[in-house]
Amino acid sequence: MLNMDERKVVDDAMELIRSGQHLAAFERLSVLSKSRPDNSSLHILVAYTLLQAGSIADAFREATTAHEAPNGSSYKCVFRAKIALLTGDTAACKEELGHLKKVGDQPADARQIDKDLKNTKRVR
Repeated sequence: MLNMDERKVVDDAMELIRSGQHLAAFERLSVLSKSRPDNSSLHILVAYTLLQAGSIADAFREATTAHEAPNGSSYKCVFRAKIALLTGDTAACKEELGHLKKVGDQPADARQIDKDLKNTKRVR
């Protein structure tokens, strides 16, 4: 759980994201995520800012950090699977898809990722 000061950092970063200032949001969230390494949601936000800034490889690394965090929902699997697909890491995408199917709480996302993965294979 974030304290009020940390929540303020997140709120400010969200405003920056909404206004397209992804690198500024990254800077704020990055500091906070380092002080809260077990918070998967912060790592997902950092990964999102990196993705929006065009750094897909760094976004994937941060999504992996979120995935490895002990807390969070299966959304961290959804997010990592989608970025894995963008990077071409089909093994990681399949791994996350397996997690999603096993948990079963995000069936629409799992179906879409499965479809996207199959379409990617056809293109190559």
